[in-house]
Amino acid sequence: MTNREYFKQVAKLSKKIGKKLGVVDIKVLGQISMDGVTGDISYAAQYSSPADGVAPLTFLKDSPEAVIDAIKKQIKEYSPELLEIAYHEAQANHAQNTSTSHQKIVEELKATYAEKEVSRGNKN
Repeated sequence: MTNREYFKQVAKLSKKIGKKLGVVDIKVLGQISMDGVTGDISYAAQYSSPADGVAPLTFLKDSPEAVIDAIKKQIKEYSPELLEIAYHEAQANHAQNTSTSHQKIVEELKATYAEKEVSRGNKN
């Protein structure tokens, strides 16, 4: 498969992904990279996030054919329901991380406040 054929296939499959998930504006990035140390070549395709809070769809393999095969396999497994589940899981994880972060700050602020009160002689 030539590089041009690879990029055309990656772009063509973006339409199939969008159709399967009910998303019309999926953007695609096809890439060929070389490791500067080993000289190994890798092929990648990344499709924009199909929903807010959901990671982009990324495929990285050693050959263009392997990337195309992985994308085709994944398309068969995609569904709007799984996308909706992934979206809500991502939102729940974000909310939980935000809550944990704020709780930690509250505890640190309370500890700092308590230390200042003790140093002032107020032992409430």
